[in-house]
Amino acid sequence: MKLLSAAAWILACSICFLQTSWGHDVDNPGVNHQWFESLRLPGTEGDGPYGVGCCGVADCHVVSARVDGQGWQIYAENKWWGVPKRAILDKHDNPTGGAVACWVGKEPTLKNILCFVVPFLT
Repeated sequence: MKLLSAAAWILACSICFLQTSWGHDVDNPGVNHQWFESLRLPGTEGDGPYGVGCCGVADCHVVSARVDGQGWQIYAENKWWGVPKRAILDKHDNPTGGAVACWVGKEPTLKNILCFVVPFLT
């Protein structure tokens, strides 16, 4: 089952690489490229030496984020979207300083948000 789930994510990421027109809104993607490429789907770290990637810089976006009674939300496409708990990464080396969400498709629904990195909290 775990292998099937990983295969489904790999397929989704393959599709997202073909759809680079969905674009990225990350400042200086060349500078942060390695960091974005280092993002791995939560829970897949044991599936190989590196785990399954969260697609790439073209699918990751610096977004506004907030926490409500249900958990994290991101603002994208002119509305607030809930972030699934399964997508939250425990990363502390975020070079953007903001919240980062990676998704496939045109909108970040609960089903297609792959990874979420919380913003620096002060």
